[in-house]
Amino acid sequence: MRKPRCKYGESCYQTNPEHRNSFLHPGDECWEASSSTTVKDQYMCQCGHKQKLHSSPLLAINMVTYPTAWESDVTSGQEFSQCYQPKEFSLAHFQALLDNTYSDVTTRDRVKSCGTWEVPRNFTVVEVARNENSRLWRKYKMKKHELLKEARLFGGAESSDQAQPSTLPEFGDHGDIATSRVVAGLAEEFKKRSAELGREVSEDDGIEPKINEWVLFHGTSASAARNICARDFTMRLAGSATGTLYGRGTYLAESITKADEYAREEDGVFTVLLCRVLGGRVKYCDERTPDADGLMAECTEGVYDCILGDRFKCSGTYREFVVFDTENVYPEYVIKYTRGEFFKSPSHP
Repeated sequence: MRKPRCKYGESCYQTNPEHRNSFLHPGDECWEASSSTTVKDQYMCQCGHKQKLHSSPLLAINMVTYPTAWESDVTSGQEFSQCYQPKEFSLAHFQALLDNTYSDVTTRDRVKSCGTWEVPRNFTVVEVARNENSRLWRKYKMKKHELLKEARLFGGAESSDQAQPSTLPEFGDHGDIATSRVVAGLAEEFKKRSAELGREVSEDDGIEPKINEWVLFHGTSASAARNICARDFTMRLAGSATGTLYGRGTYLAESITKADEYAREEDGVFTVLLCRVLGGRVKYCDERTPDADGLMAECTEGVYDCILGDRFKCSGTYREFVVFDTENVYPEYVIKYTRGEFFKSPSHP
């Protein structure tokens, strides 16, 4: 299989054989041929981002494994895309996730979407579907594998003793996500439920905090959620609903209340996607008026994988998470819910 390019190119300081054998570098025989602008793969990204080989789902069609809870026939060798009602969790488990990430803080985005500063008193889950999409999952898994390899090779306790000093930023610890505690509890519940069903739990079912893998919300409409689950996020439309405070990317939230600001009503029901997200190397920003173009360039052309915009610190509202590559996010669950009554919270201007 073709080796991927080292995303750091001429800036790479690694000299250990494992890294050199795993990635292409400038001067290698296939370096130019591996350019994302020359690869003839219909699924290969042609977005013009930084010169790295984006994950191609065709390359891993028989290589990656899938979550044990999935009901699709993952051994057929055929592509699949289907949503199922999850048997591993009840609605109560997802309700706990919404309850524990609820906040009554209001924002200007609430006014734009709802026409009022008031916020819902609560949210009630009415339906959940698990998205099983073979192509999107493989893209995500290949990116996750890449980040795990970088975490091992470029620093930290697990890095090679032969590794040279690097100017690359470390992954850092960004595990204090509002969803994390509930997700950890769900993981334990999943293990118990899997044992009852006679299923083994694989590594695909877990979250990797050392590469800043998170579970986050993305507010949207029911029709958009269906399109995303079937075809992936569309970066050319990124920011059309949320704005572009931190650049034109996919915006996600750790609080259901923040995600709800971007959710759209259909027949009295609202929709959010619960996504797995690879934060990777995180560019932290707590500026009140950030440089959107500069931040976006740090990810699309630089060494960072996502933006963490800390509006909680600078304005007392919410933290937002922005990714610019579709392989960094997998839409795992579609949650449909209703809003409680609106009320004037203490944060109301």
